[in-house]
Amino acid sequence: MSKMFKVTAITLILAALASVVSWYALSRYEKGLLDVCSVQQDNYVQLVLDQINLEKDRSDDEIISNILSTLNSSTSRYWTFSKGESILFVKDVLETDKYKSFSSDNYYNSESAKSFVGKLTFGRIIHETIEVNGISYIASGTMFEYNGNDYELCLLTNETIFLDNNIFLSSKVELVIIIVFIICILIITPILLTQKNVNLMAKYNETLANEKELATSVEKLNAQLEERNIYDSRRNVFSVDLLDEFVERLSKRSGVLPIFYARVSCKTDNGEFRAFDATNLLFGKNSIRFKNKDNDELIVLVLDHGDLTYSEKDIFFSLKHARVEEYKTFYTFEELRMILPEIKR
Repeated sequence: MSKMFKVTAITLILAALASVVSWYALSRYEKGLLDVCSVQQDNYVQLVLDQINLEKDRSDDEIISNILSTLNSSTSRYWTFSKGESILFVKDVLETDKYKSFSSDNYYNSESAKSFVGKLTFGRIIHETIEVNGISYIASGTMFEYNGNDYELCLLTNETIFLDNNIFLSSKVELVIIIVFIICILIITPILLTQKNVNLMAKYNETLANEKELATSVEKLNAQLEERNIYDSRRNVFSVDLLDEFVERLSKRSGVLPIFYARVSCKTDNGEFRAFDATNLLFGKNSIRFKNKDNDELIVLVLDHGDLTYSEKDIFFSLKHARVEEYKTFYTFEELRMILPEIKR
């Protein structure tokens, strides 16, 4: 869960950085668009200035009425025309009457506007973003000399005219949607992959636990089978050389005496199999068999068993291809140990 939290935190940080970078790139994109529009606006100012200079003897009123008043003006885009420190024209006749007694410094009263007007020079058109009456405009302007007088001509356009253009707005919305979509993918994809990885790790750990449990079960089963194969007398026959060791181990256990002993001669493999079947049938797990390969004899010890019953004798003594050569019941281990050297010969 801590890993999931770390990945989520890192993803959100990266998403926040991507948002900041995207916002910065979008701002640069808007600034670039405004710069292109500003250059076009500078060209428009140059055209109007060329129109004014076509005739050399126009009065101020003629310039205003014949040229500036004929240009389209609105609250979003308008012209200003000043002579020296006096404003001659602002937007239209009504707006001009409001500012006729004002100087250009009174109209351009914000810091950005004053800075822009202060940078105006002869023979060069410049543009900047300024604030007039609390509204942000792109201003293009220049100073020129006409009939011995210095004039200032400026064109102010509200930024929203460019930024609220339908094509630009639709492109901007599409771009924002794409950026948001990419950021969402950036957030969701690592989280989903991490969650999937956590689930896979959980399944992997569960599989390991199951495999470990299965291995333990198999190991226990193998041990049980091995123990069963080693100690189940119905399936095994031991070398007679181990007889001494078996007797010593048996002597340390309780509930073993009396012990029935028999020496069986097996001349063929069939006789040996029949002896195995008979001991399994009569005595089950209580019988332990030892084989003397030198004379093909089986030594049978039956634990916790006294003399044979009549039915057991009928079966055990009537084996085909096998003959009981000797049998006896021992009630103490001392008696049994005494005959061990003889049995092993």
